[in-house]
Amino acid sequence: VYMSLPMPPSQAGPLSRRFDATIVICSYKRVYNIKKILRRFADQQGKPKCFEVILWNNNYEEKSNLDEICASFMTQLHLKVLHSTENYYCIIRLAVASLMRSDLMLICDDDVIPEPNFVKKFLSKYDEYGPDAVLCCRGHVFEDHDLNEEEPQLCWEEYDHLKFYNQETDDMKIHFLHADTCLLPRHLLLRAATFELPSPEFVLIDDYWLSFVFSHYLRVPIWKIKGDDLFKSTECSEDKRKA
Repeated sequence: VYMSLPMPPSQAGPLSRRFDATIVICSYKRVYNIKKILRRFADQQGKPKCFEVILWNNNYEEKSNLDEICASFMTQLHLKVLHSTENYYCIIRLAVASLMRSDLMLICDDDVIPEPNFVKKFLSKYDEYGPDAVLCCRGHVFEDHDLNEEEPQLCWEEYDHLKFYNQETDDMKIHFLHADTCLLPRHLLLRAATFELPSPEFVLIDDYWLSFVFSHYLRVPIWKIKGDDLFKSTECSEDKRKA
């Protein structure tokens, strides 16, 4: 009975505030993009601001630089900065699911510059396809084929029976997402976290692993939405040394 009682107003702190969405930015070697990304989120359509921003720093050597950048946005955004002494890559999304103060995680990687309607459109599309759906702007579809057991790597290396759809194509269901821009409901993330990674190396392809869990185990659709007006990729987005 006591556990069911709401927290007394006098004890409610900043962590009790709720938002419509949680923007998650994972930073590593593209710190030079962070100021522009935060500026774009500070200028998003829709007021008052309905979202929080969690910036996860995977490169502790950049702590001072990031703190300096973020200091000027503390009064413009509901911004939290987390510095990690280890590079946990983008698997941090599963950890943030327990820290976020909303029901929706909206990913924006550090090589993506969001447009002013980024948050508004993702939330609108979630209203259309949710609540048991995952959204992204880019992803792949497996075409019908026989499994190549002798050379399975050709699927990835030569794109055998695999088709990529980018943000310019219309809304469609796909098989696995690219998580550089995507919306993940918290309740699905928490369920996905109960499935153990088959190998530690899967942290490098967490979006593909999550796509498998969402599709195979949770049986929820992955929608690729038309997003040619939502963001622009930076020139360094294809530089694997900075991923």
